[in-house]
Amino acid sequence: SVLVVDNASVHKGEDVRELLDQAGVHLIYLPPYSPDLNPIEHAFSTLKARLRRQQSATRFDVIQATEYIQAPHARGFFQDCGYGRA
Repeated sequence: SVLVVDNASVHKGEDVRELLDQAGVHLIYLPPYSPDLNPIEHAFSTLKARLRRQQSATRFDVIQATEYIQAPHARGFFQDCGYGRA
């Protein structure tokens, strides 16, 4: 298995690397400052845009915005980043 992560310090801890090594997971770091390659950044952008349109940010609004993103959106985020192309 392969896990692609950004350069957040939490991803670089020795305990994380040991756990992934034990599970047989190969860790790949994205280049610094490359949100265009990170699908979660696309999801965050979609969520923020949806919340801005609502002009409110209650807990319920945030939950609704997260529920808006479905599997087709997620597939699109990955495709936009260049993952999953045959």
